[in-house]
Amino acid sequence: MPADTNGTSTTLPERARVVIVGGGVIGANIAYHLTKLGWKDVLLLERRQLTSGTTWHAAGLITSAGMAHETLLWMARYTRDLYVGLEEETGQATGWRPIGHLHIARTPERLETLRREAAFVRGFGVDNREISPKEFQAMWPEARIDDEPVAEQTADVDELAVRVAQTVSGLQRSSGGTVLASTIKRALLRKDPTFGEAEYGFRAFGELIRYLAERGVIELAEGSAKGDPEVSLPVHGGETEAFELLGSVVAGLQAKGQVAHLSGLKNKVRKVQPGFSEKTFGYGGFLQFAKAAATQGVITLEWDEQDEDYVLGVPKG
Repeated sequence: MPADTNGTSTTLPERARVVIVGGGVIGANIAYHLTKLGWKDVLLLERRQLTSGTTWHAAGLITSAGMAHETLLWMARYTRDLYVGLEEETGQATGWRPIGHLHIARTPERLETLRREAAFVRGFGVDNREISPKEFQAMWPEARIDDEPVAEQTADVDELAVRVAQTVSGLQRSSGGTVLASTIKRALLRKDPTFGEAEYGFRAFGELIRYLAERGVIELAEGSAKGDPEVSLPVHGGETEAFELLGSVVAGLQAKGQVAHLSGLKNKVRKVQPGFSEKTFGYGGFLQFAKAAATQGVITLEWDEQDEDYVLGVPKG
């Protein structure tokens, strides 16, 4: 450096084994780890003060979320562990506070991305869980949650849930006994030799099974062998009752003078019956479920060009 922070002249050495240009987080990090490895002749050049460039913008943003590669995840966790003991090692306060953080999904696509990322990092021991809009509002009372519809999973995972549920149902009918996770995997491969859980963002079939169980598509119980649980379908009410539930919600909206748009309607159904899921009845999505209800004459379903959404109604007469 031509001068230190007090303006005192500083003499640069003529040679150095390593010369690092830039005293931001990357340059300081390289210098720190080289000296930790025993290197003595390390020179760091910074035109002003350490971290006076863009590094300070990122202060406090150390996260293990959003990592799609094992190496990036390892670096994030290593950094966290490093900062925990850095003040004791150097005597320099870092202000480190492990407080956690929230990632918010406002679209179905973003929700699916976060779920896959969470499943990936969970496999490496990173603690995370999905919370409901109401839990989020409890953490931040000022948040509005009434204007956001419940996001649904993307079509491929919906299709997967239907395939697994139908496979379990078929195996239960044919065997009349216990259905194991390994049996389901073999049955799926017999139907489609190209099937693989990685296509849906899962690292192992057991992870896929647990994912579906967390969302009420299937139920798990301890199996005869470790890591191979028994799988069954949840016991729910019939499809007719589900159609009638949808019809009653639509009728209630009409009685209030409100238009029953398809977007956000599933959220209103869940307010009446929190555990509702069209996947329970083998439907790939809520629109498919609504169309089935319309064919039964429970509701009417029409596309509104102006609103660019389906509008549901109750048949007259």
